[in-house]
Amino acid sequence: MPTSQILSPTKDIGAIISAIGELPASPAIVAGVMNLTSDLNSDIDALGKLIMSDQVLTAKVLKLSNSTFYGRHRQVSKIREAIVILGFHTIRSLVLASSVRYLYKKMDTDKIESCLWAHSVSTAMGCRLVANSIKHPMVEEAFISGILHDIGKLILFHKFPQEYSGLINTIRETKIDFHLLENQTFGFNHVQVGSGLLMKWNFPELFIDSIQNHHLWQERNQDDRHLPLSWIIKYASIISSRLGLDFREPNLCENELKEAAEKIGISEERSAKLSEQILTSYNQEGNLYK
Repeated sequence: MPTSQILSPTKDIGAIISAIGELPASPAIVAGVMNLTSDLNSDIDALGKLIMSDQVLTAKVLKLSNSTFYGRHRQVSKIREAIVILGFHTIRSLVLASSVRYLYKKMDTDKIESCLWAHSVSTAMGCRLVANSIKHPMVEEAFISGILHDIGKLILFHKFPQEYSGLINTIRETKIDFHLLENQTFGFNHVQVGSGLLMKWNFPELFIDSIQNHHLWQERNQDDRHLPLSWIIKYASIISSRLGLDFREPNLCENELKEAAEKIGISEERSAKLSEQILTSYNQEGNLYK
């Protein structure tokens, strides 16, 4: 396809990113929560006061702390107690996930948005489980990276709904990767849009790097003691697709999943067990992020 047909003033990646607003929850609240939860010595009451300034976040924190996942035998009604139960890292992940979820404006009525969100949440849960399994030091960062890894797809779908719907139909029937077909269609891809958006929102380089590289087996430095987060995202994303929580035909992911597991040093048996755990976690917790 000639470049002149791919690129147009309405399909300029810079214009697309600059047109996206701030995170739907107050940027001040999100930034404040991120700052407070990054320091384990932060005042719990200060964090609770910040959360309670947003009624939606307040409800979600209480809802999660009362979920069966945390095995509570009595109801939690105070934000301070909920913070103690969940911990700073989980609070940070929940606040960010809840904020990002509001970008999926028509999720309850649009099957494409609903599927995009299901894939993002299940991948995030997979990232957390995999990171825990391999004793990675950045478990919650892995979760957040998973939530954000495909945000560029949502932006492209919002901007070009007809073209992106057609692209998804092609994906359903082939093994072509999203980012390759997006390059052919738009001249850029969801990875570039997503990482550009995180730059605009002043996210830490760690997250930007993991989003930029989640379709690659980026080369590891010899002194790296832990897997790159992008590797964990890629593996968890493939598991999500294999579980049917994506647009791709699950059976088309079988060989890709085996290769990914081998790449990160996980046996086929352990990979199967992780897949079961991810599906169970998604079925039990998925609604908590809606």
